[in-house]
Amino acid sequence: MTPSSKTIAITVTFNPDFATLKKQLESLKYQCRVIIVDNGSERDLLVPIKEYIASNDHIKLIALNDNIGISRAQNVGIEEVIKSYPEAEFVLLLDHDSLPGARMVEDLTSEFQTVADRGIPIAAIGPLLFDPRDKKYLGFHKICCFFYKKIIPQKNSQPLECHSLNSSGSLITLDALKNVGLLEQDFFMDHGETEWCFRATFKGYKIFGTSKVVMEHLMGDEVCEYWFFGRKRMPYRSPLRHYYIVRNSLFMQKRSYIPLTWKLWNFVKILSTYIYFGFFSKESASHRKFINRGISDGFKGVTGKIAEAS
Repeated sequence: MTPSSKTIAITVTFNPDFATLKKQLESLKYQCRVIIVDNGSERDLLVPIKEYIASNDHIKLIALNDNIGISRAQNVGIEEVIKSYPEAEFVLLLDHDSLPGARMVEDLTSEFQTVADRGIPIAAIGPLLFDPRDKKYLGFHKICCFFYKKIIPQKNSQPLECHSLNSSGSLITLDALKNVGLLEQDFFMDHGETEWCFRATFKGYKIFGTSKVVMEHLMGDEVCEYWFFGRKRMPYRSPLRHYYIVRNSLFMQKRSYIPLTWKLWNFVKILSTYIYFGFFSKESASHRKFINRGISDGFKGVTGKIAEAS
C-alpha cells in the first residue's frame, strides 16, 4: 500500500505506553505520514519514541516542553501540516492509545468522498469506536426530536450524519479547518472536538460517522459498573477530568451557536455526573471537590490548565 500524501495523522502523546503507541505507528506506516506532538512527557518515555522514529522516516516528532492541552497540541500539529505539507487535504486526529486498522485512512477517505460526491459540504468523518475493555461500540451523537442521542448504526451501513465526533479517529479537511478555525485551545482538554463540530455545523458544514470503519479506542481512564434497572458499564474518569468536562460544558452553555437541545441534555448529564460520581463512586469526595471547582471556574471564565494541576 502506497502511503497517502493527502492525509497526515496527528497523534498527541502524554506519557504514553510505547508498546501501544508502536502498534498505532506500525499500522499507519504504509497509510500516511505521522506527526507526533508530545505534550511534555517524562524524558525517559520519549527515548523509545525517538529511537523508533530514527528508523521510520514517515514520522516527525514535535516535543513540547510543557503539557499545553490536547486541543492546543492538535493545533500545533495542524499548523505544521499547513506549513510543511502543501499537498495535504486532510488531517487524521489520534490519541496515543487508539489503534487504527490497516486500511483506516483509505477507507475513511473513501467514505468521506462518498458523501462529498453527493454535493454535501462535509467537514469531517469519524469511525465507529470500539472499547475492547468491555467490548462496546461507542456510537455517534446526533440531535433529533429534542434529544441528543447516541446512535450505533448497523455494520457497513451508509455514512450517518451526526452532530459531534470523538476527536480521535476524526478525518477533517484542511479547507474546513481554515474556514471554521482551529480547535478551541482554551479548554485544555475535553469538549474541544464537540465545540469545533458545532461551530462547523453552524457555518454550514456537515459532520458524518461511518460504521464501515471501526477503530479501537479507550474511553475514560477505566471502565466502572453501576446498577440502573440492571447492571451497566460506563467509562470512569478521574476527578480532574470531571473538572474540565464540567467547566468546559459551562463555557459551551454560554455560546449562542451551540444548539439548545445539547445545552439541555448537557445540564442533565452534569447533574447526573455530580450525583453518581460525587456520592456513589470511589473518590467521591475528590469528585465533588473538582466538579464544584469546575462549576465555579466555569462561571468565572477561568480557562486553560487548572492551577492545582500545574
